[in-house]
Amino acid sequence: MIVGAVEIFEERRVIPQSERRQNTLAKHCCLDEVTELPKRELMLSYLRGQLDLYPAHGLPFSAVLIQLDRMQLFQAAHRHEAVRSITQVVAHTMREVLRSTDFLGRWEGDRFLAILPCCSETCVEKVAHRLKATVSGSGIYWWGDRLSIEVLVASTSVIAGDTVESVIERMTARLKQLANETAASPIGGGV
Repeated sequence: MIVGAVEIFEERRVIPQSERRQNTLAKHCCLDEVTELPKRELMLSYLRGQLDLYPAHGLPFSAVLIQLDRMQLFQAAHRHEAVRSITQVVAHTMREVLRSTDFLGRWEGDRFLAILPCCSETCVEKVAHRLKATVSGSGIYWWGDRLSIEVLVASTSVIAGDTVESVIERMTARLKQLANETAASPIGGGV
């Protein structure tokens, strides 16, 4: 008589919500190829959704527009592959700084948009400063040199009557102001 026992072990891993969301977005081609962040169209849709919820529930939220400062000079000095690498590092760094409930995406070329649910005006200022400081401390090694890039950060909190256009306009105007200030100074940056 042969008596035996078999035990099978199977590793089960809990997939975090952020990773599940990332996998779903990738499956539907909603992610930017360089940064693996949501594309502009998805960010617009999410922003519209948050604006629709605001009057009904009064849930505060804020938005942050982040621009890589002096990107044309960086590209001229280091070329396309370095730009791609620094953009990936900046995206990864910002993703690590933000909460899992925040929604970060690639807005356009050298700009990113973060939508921060349940974030007041006081809170968003702190987040903007933290993003700027953390990104400025990150960088890449390129041909033996450590390269980094400054960011310009403009933030706003939603107010009654806001539209997608008004939110983006406020942040874009602030970014232009910051860009003019940094263009006049030899040292970049600003919040």
